[in-house]
Amino acid sequence: LSNIEKLIKFSNQLLEVGIESDSQSRGMSVVDQIGMMSEICERLIQIDANFQPIKSQVDSLFDQCQDVASDLFKYKDNIEFDPERFVEVEERLELISDLIGKYGSNIDEVIQYGLDIELKLENIASNADSIKELENQEKMLLGKIENLGIEITKKRKLTADSLASNVMERMSELRMDGTEFFIRIDHTDDDISGVTIDNRTVKIYENGLDTVEFLISPNKGESLKPISKIASGGETSRLMLALRGILAEADRRPILVFDEIDQGIGGRIGSVIGKNLWELGVSHQVVCITHLPSIASYGDAHYRVTKQMSDDRTYTVVESLDSESRIEEIIAMLGSKGKSVRKTALGLIENANKEKDSI
Repeated sequence: LSNIEKLIKFSNQLLEVGIESDSQSRGMSVVDQIGMMSEICERLIQIDANFQPIKSQVDSLFDQCQDVASDLFKYKDNIEFDPERFVEVEERLELISDLIGKYGSNIDEVIQYGLDIELKLENIASNADSIKELENQEKMLLGKIENLGIEITKKRKLTADSLASNVMERMSELRMDGTEFFIRIDHTDDDISGVTIDNRTVKIYENGLDTVEFLISPNKGESLKPISKIASGGETSRLMLALRGILAEADRRPILVFDEIDQGIGGRIGSVIGKNLWELGVSHQVVCITHLPSIASYGDAHYRVTKQMSDDRTYTVVESLDSESRIEEIIAMLGSKGKSVRKTALGLIENANKEKDSI
């Protein structure tokens, strides 16, 4: 009976070390804790020899843990890490991924593609006669391209002067007096696959050797700049109208749309623009968005575009106008009502019809 208290105490310590956790065992390794269990078991055997089998199990477990620990240390020591080799492998894996993305759905297809290309290269490299023939053909074709390109450039430069003069004359009619228009024809350098012009190796395009840019100076004293960087919406539309009118026969675009062409102009110039638009409509389908009645009166068909609310949503409505509705719409565009305004609207339509009949 005097030893029962010790048996309970040592058994509890053994459970605390092996099964449970307390402050005494925190921070200890498993091997250390099993060693502590073995020491406690030794004390128990001194009191009760029947505890020997448990002591043997603990000692066996201790030996196994030491063996595992020893093997783990050996395994860890044999691990080699080479940062340079790691980077090399990562880069190679990335290269393989890129190759699969370009030349096949898997690595086998990429390898087969490489073999096919290698075979083709060998055939090309072994056929010196074919290479020489291709080089001669290339030289001959480049010579033809050079001659044709020079001829096209000459014709373009001659046409550019005449076209610029006609455009400025037409722009003057459209009340863009003082506007200077210039067509710049140049080349783009290309040292790899171009042809030589005036000691420059220039790029080849499908329609010649030139880059063509329209330059404009809307006001006197201003330098010439590309249209896209200087012209307003209305100026661009009127410039395009002048160009399209002159190039109507050569322009293959079937539909032309003009927006804001009436920006910053009055009724008289509106009639001139309307007439030019109608003339252009002889060879093209012309769509013009305008708020100017003098332009609208030249239309062969008139549509009214409005916005309407329905179920808390805004809808755009396009309505085709008949003869009477068109008169009413032009009256509305004039901004007032009355017999005199109606007479003005009818006069605009009548004058437009006369102009169209005379063309």
